[in-house]
Amino acid sequence: MHNADPKPSIWVHAAGSDHHRAARYLCNRIWGTTGHVCSLSSHDTWPEAVDPPNSAWVFQNHIHDAPSLWQNLPNTANRLSIVWVGPPKFNGLARLSDRDGLHVILANISLSDIPQKRFGLFDPHSLRVIRDASLICVDTPQAADRIARASAPTDRIRVTGPLQRAVSVPTILGDPTEFDMIKQRPRWGALNVSAAELGSILAAHRIVLRSNHRMLLILAPDSEALEQSFAEQIKDMGLRVAQRSLDQYPDNSTAVYLADGPDEYARWIALSGAVFLANSLSPQCRGIDPYPVAAMGAAIIYGPHISDYLQDYGELTQSGAARIIGDSDSLATAVIQTSNPALAAQMGVAAWEYTSAGAEATDTVIAAIMDHQEG
Repeated sequence: MHNADPKPSIWVHAAGSDHHRAARYLCNRIWGTTGHVCSLSSHDTWPEAVDPPNSAWVFQNHIHDAPSLWQNLPNTANRLSIVWVGPPKFNGLARLSDRDGLHVILANISLSDIPQKRFGLFDPHSLRVIRDASLICVDTPQAADRIARASAPTDRIRVTGPLQRAVSVPTILGDPTEFDMIKQRPRWGALNVSAAELGSILAAHRIVLRSNHRMLLILAPDSEALEQSFAEQIKDMGLRVAQRSLDQYPDNSTAVYLADGPDEYARWIALSGAVFLANSLSPQCRGIDPYPVAAMGAAIIYGPHISDYLQDYGELTQSGAARIIGDSDSLATAVIQTSNPALAAQMGVAAWEYTSAGAEATDTVIAAIMDHQEG
C-alpha cells in the first residue's frame, strides 16, 4: 500500500535543469522502495510535462528556490526529509536548519559547488548548511576533502558520484511468443515517426534492402490517425506492408511492419536490432526522450533536431550508445552498420551502462531517507 498523504514527508528539489532527470528518477525509486509519495520541485521550468505516470510524486511548479521551498514545507508531525539535488544556494538553505526534525540531504555536489575556506570564502550560511546536513553525497574525493575542511563530520560525507539519471524500464505488453516469426529476420525499428519524416525513412529502408533484402523495418507512427495514410505511402513506394492494427503479420516478403502506438513501443524496441528515434529529422521536430530506449539496452540512431533532449542525446552519443544521422543516406548507413550484431551489442551495453550509472548514489540517499523515516 502506497502512502498517498497529500502532504508528503519527502521533498526532492532539483537545483537546475541538469538535475531534473536525477530528481525525478529518485522520486520513482523512493516510491517503489518505501511507498512514500514525494513532493518534486525545481529551480527551472521542466522541458516537458511532469505529470507522473503513477503516484510517485506531487509536482510543485511554484517552487523555484530555497526560500520558497521553506515557505511551502507542510506543517506536519511526520519526519521531513529534504533532498537537494545539485548546487545548493547555501544562503537560502540555511533557514532549513531552523526546522526541528528536518532531515537535509545534499546530493550531486561537485568540487566547484563548494566555496573554499581560505581567504574567508566560506560564509557562515554555507558553513551551517554543510555542518548540519545529515548526508552529503559528492562526486570525487577532492570534493569530500574540501567539505571536511569546513568541519563537516566525515561520517556524513559519501563519495558516491552523481545520482542515477534514468527511467523505469518500459513494460513489454502481451504474449512474448506472439512475434517469434519476426525474430527470424534481421530488423530495425523507427519509433514515433511523423508524417514529415516517413518519406526519408522509407527511402533509407530501400537503400538498406539493397544491402540485405531480408531486413524488416518495424515502423511505429507518432499517431494512430496516421496508420492508414502511412500504409498507402508504403505501398506507393513499392514496399510490401503488414499492419498490426489489422491483425496482419509479416511474412518473408514483407518489407515494412506497420506497428501500433506508444503503448507498444517497448515491444518494438525489444524486437529491433537498432532503433531510430524519430521526431528528429525535420526542422519542426524537437526530439523524444531517448532514455526508455537506452534503459532497454538498444542501439540508438537519431536525427539532428532534438532540442528538447539535446544534453541527453549528446551524452548518450559520447558514451557510444547513440549515433546521429542527417538524412536518408546516412540513416541507411547507420542501420547497415548497426545490423552487425557485435556493434549493436556494444552500443546496447553502452546505453544500459550509461542509464545505470549512479545507482550507488541513489541507493545511498534512499537508505538514509528510510533510516530517518523509520528512526
